[in-house]
Amino acid sequence: MRGFDEVISLLGEDNPENKGWIEAERELCQLLGIRYTHFDWSAESPSQSARLIVNYLRSQTHKIYIHDFSSDSQKLEYLLEALDDRRCRTQKPETSWPGTALDFKLGW
Repeated sequence: MRGFDEVISLLGEDNPENKGWIEAERELCQLLGIRYTHFDWSAESPSQSARLIVNYLRSQTHKIYIHDFSSDSQKLEYLLEALDDRRCRTQKPETSWPGTALDFKLGW
């Protein structure tokens, strides 16, 4: 996670299995001095979730790592659609936790 100033997690808090991951990641980021932000992705309103996240991303000027451990790659598509911007590029990180399906970096 070096090279990033913030980690954004899109894990759904409605899944009891995610609560432990969210807390562990929050603690790890704190230990590493990296800002941690959690957005609870709404399956009922994915476009609205994506717009909320994109509005946040556009207000930031630092490098951000966004992830979701699930296999729902639709989230990336919703985010890229909401960005509707060529400034976004996808990049596989040098290291990744097993099962990570949504990893990308915004290049502002």
